[in-house]
Amino acid sequence: MPVQGRLRGRVRQGALVETNRWDGTCGLTLNNQMEEPQLFTFGDIERAPEAPGLYAWYARIYAPAGDYRRQVGEDGVDHGERRFRELLAKHLLRFRLPPFELRGQGTFGASWRGQMHERSSDLHQDIFLARVAADASLDDEEFGLEKNLGRIAKDEKKRAFLARVLTELTPLVSAPIYIGVAKNLRSRLRQHVSLYQGLRDTIGTDKDKLEALKEKVAAEGLSFAQRAIACDFSPDHLVVAVCNVRDISNGQWSDEELRNMAGVAEWLANRWHRPFAGRR
Repeated sequence: MPVQGRLRGRVRQGALVETNRWDGTCGLTLNNQMEEPQLFTFGDIERAPEAPGLYAWYARIYAPAGDYRRQVGEDGVDHGERRFRELLAKHLLRFRLPPFELRGQGTFGASWRGQMHERSSDLHQDIFLARVAADASLDDEEFGLEKNLGRIAKDEKKRAFLARVLTELTPLVSAPIYIGVAKNLRSRLRQHVSLYQGLRDTIGTDKDKLEALKEKVAAEGLSFAQRAIACDFSPDHLVVAVCNVRDISNGQWSDEELRNMAGVAEWLANRWHRPFAGRR
């Protein structure tokens, strides 16, 4: 029998923040206080709830004032513009999609195997670093981006404003880079942070170790911490949002059952959003 009913609640500042109940044939009653999403950084993971639920890691841009402040050198060049362009270009590279693995098979056992690499990011790097060749072919969108970025990059106040806007985007209009599920959110996130910090300490500034990790991640997938480091995400870039399913269950199920239901939600969320640092 289909579930019929309506969701009662009120909207404040464009978001549903309070829900009374689902009034329908299933008779399900949920907690009437739906909290806004909780965000945690590496430094405050210990404040995460000790409850079952889902979590999503996001990668935000980290733009301290030194990366956009005006600084004119003896050559008359504003090095704040250069640093700001480099900041955006580098963060763009962190989201470059991994290569696709292609395989083919023909008659009599003939087979093919290879990789396809994303090429559009090369042109985007040229745009952000102001090195587009005069004879380069840009479509209307790329031409508009180059023109508008040029105006912004030359103005210290506009650079600072854009940096603020980009920082505020997470997680409002940002896609998660990893979605997971846990019976105890605090414990699971603590594991993520501990593994990340241990691996980062092991690699240090050794470029060979970092390249070896990137190759292993590309071949095997590995854990979130390993993928985050391979993508050059620092703790300053990473924030995690949690959904505490115990809070909205109104005490109707055990933590074990809540974990099982959250697991189904996690499976669906990963296939709906396909976070690029998720399991391959």
